[in-house]
Formats: sequence, structure tokens, C-alpha cells
Amino acid sequence: MRHAVGCALLILLLATACTTGGPTLDEASEVLAKDTEALKNFPLRDMKLVEENQRGTGDGPTCPEGTRRQTHNIIESFPAGGQTTPAAWIGAVKPSIHHTLISLGYEKNSGASQESPDRVILVLGKKNPGITFTILLQTSQPNIQVTGKTECLAEE
Repeated sequence: MRHAVGCALLILLLATACTTGGPTLDEASEVLAKDTEALKNFPLRDMKLVEENQRGTGDGPTCPEGTRRQTHNIIESFPAGGQTTPAAWIGAVKPSIHHTLISLGYEKNSGASQESPDRVILVLGKKNPGITFTILLQTSQPNIQVTGKTECLAEE
């Protein structure tokens, strides 16, 4: 009997721990906005946030009912003309973006990241509060595409 009560108490504690204390959408969105702002300041030129949206509330496979996701997209191209080729820009920009995200607490997802001479895909995530950035650098335009998104989270 004592064993059964102990098991029931343990299950109750685990269930409580799993349902409380996680980040809300508002908390994760604040971090996403701050981290996106940091990426807009790397030494290429001022990149602009072209899209910010919230998706969810059960809209198909995007998020389960009662949760939403915040997404920020940045799209930019390397300066036209000059002596620097798009491939050289990729080599110059990649370390800046990578270092910025690492310094903000993100970890590279090596399994999802890919590199070739004319295209680099970096995927970095921050487990708490559940944010993933996907960075596409390529020789074709637009040369830079950055997508930051939260996990599907409850709003409250």
C-alpha cells in the first residue's frame, strides 16, 4: 500500500512538473524579437524584418488547438556590383550570423545544417524558450533568408 501511494504521489508530481513552468508564447515571442533584432545588426547592412506573424489556434498541422507559434522572417540580398562575389559574401556573413546566435545561447543542429560552395543552410535552436532559427545563405537572390520561429506554445 505504501508503495502504491508513493507511486501515485510521484505520478502527480511528474504531471504537475510537465504542465507548469514552461514558457508562454508571449515570453518566447519577446526572446524571438530580441534575437531577431540582434541578427539585423550584423555587418552587411541593416536588414529589415519583412514578416511577423502568429499562426496557430488549431489551423491544420501547424499547431495543436489552443497553441500558437510566432514567426519572424528576414529577407535581404548582398550589395550589387563591387568586387565581392556572392560566394565571398557567404564566406564573410556566415561566421557573423553563426557567432551572433551562439552568443545568444543557440546550439547548431548539425544534422539539419548543410553547406556547399553556393548555398549554406544553418539551423540553430534554443531549447528554452523553444526557438529555432533557419538561415539560408545562397549565391542566387534573395541571398539571405532568416526564419525564426517559436514552438507551438500556449498563450497564457
